[in-house]
Amino acid sequence: MKNNNQELNQLTKDSLKTALMQLLAENSVEEIKVTSLTKRAGVSRMAYYRNYPSITALYHELYDDYFRQFFQSNLKYLIDNQQQTFWVALFEFIFEHQEAAKVLLSTKENPHFLDYLNQVFCNPIERITDRYLIRGVVGSVFNVLTEWVQNEFDLTPTDIAPLCVNLTENINIESQPFTTIKKYGE
Repeated sequence: MKNNNQELNQLTKDSLKTALMQLLAENSVEEIKVTSLTKRAGVSRMAYYRNYPSITALYHELYDDYFRQFFQSNLKYLIDNQQQTFWVALFEFIFEHQEAAKVLLSTKENPHFLDYLNQVFCNPIERITDRYLIRGVVGSVFNVLTEWVQNEFDLTPTDIAPLCVNLTENINIESQPFTTIKKYGE
């Protein structure tokens, strides 16, 4: 059971994330200032800094939350190498959360989204050739995702998923690529 401070802290974080999403619909992350964020969230600067060292940290937590929602139910498909099921589930999730996807996967946020994906999926992999391979896969999937969102979800999840299956089905790496994303499935 959470105590009052934990509940207030979570409410502050939720308010800041909601405010950030609203501001990202209008601005790039570089244009967002702490003052406008805290004003929109209805929290003090002190409350903001008590929870986040930077807007980038808040931004990454927003992405973490988004992916955690997906991976909690679907990581098993990736681990069990059920490629088609995994990709259909991912595209269905993004389609169901279109408004968030349009903000988080927008053209102005593409560099940040790709950087985030590389940090989560590529950087922790120790074997250099595996890291390069995963970076290539991440880049390919990133382009498919962002193109799909920018084209207003012009294909169904079932139609677009085979493209990612084709991109990823013959990947053979020695490193364990999923250890860093298992945190999302917890």
